[in-house]
Amino acid sequence: DGRAGYIAAPISNRWCAMPWPDRRFTELLKIEHPIVLAPMAGAIDHEIAAEVAEAGGLGSIPCAMLDLDQI
Repeated sequence: DGRAGYIAAPISNRWCAMPWPDRRFTELLKIEHPIVLAPMAGAIDHEIAAEVAEAGGLGSIPCAMLDLDQI
């Protein structure tokens, strides 16, 4: 949709899309948007991580409260 590689930046008390200055991070991780979901144990689950990944960001699964069988 033409928005890949853009960040929101404040300009004159308004937010607008600006080109992301460095694409190495998104290219390295093969993601569309420079958004990383923090793996917050107890607050999020695998479903949110999957949604972030499907939307082009890096979804992270919180595993701090899981044992090996659950992972």
